[in-house]
Amino acid sequence: MKQDIVLISHWTDQIASICNILQCFNVQILHFEHIQDAKQKLMNKNPAFLLLDVDMEETMAFLMEITERILKPPPYIIAAGTFLHAKEHAAILNIGADICIGKPIYAEEVLAIVSAVYRRESRLSQLRWAKPLPYIEHKELMIDPNRRTVIMRGE
Repeated sequence: MKQDIVLISHWTDQIASICNILQCFNVQILHFEHIQDAKQKLMNKNPAFLLLDVDMEETMAFLMEITERILKPPPYIIAAGTFLHAKEHAAILNIGADICIGKPIYAEEVLAIVSAVYRRESRLSQLRWAKPLPYIEHKELMIDPNRRTVIMRGE
């Protein structure tokens, strides 16, 4: 499982510390200050994560373009910004982001998100590959262990 993040942001003061902390945990970061530069690189590279500063110009159009056309499958998208209302979170999530975090960004929070995504992916892959258990039927009783349901006489 690759652990790389493409970071698109103008905040250069935080980038060095975020990169240093994440690299200690084998997370590789490619940083771009301009969306156009990142777009060109993303044509050849499909990162596991994209950390995107949504306060930058052209970000929303870029977010839609990524989820619709540029990358298949799209990376897990972390949208960072100065959000004032929950409606802003909802709008960004509806466009294609997977999670919204506030600025300033902390490497520990990004690392926790990366870890949570991998934990959940591991659980999901176990579920996907597990063989479904058979139904248990006896007269008017039916037990579905996969759905954890019991039906007696149709109820």
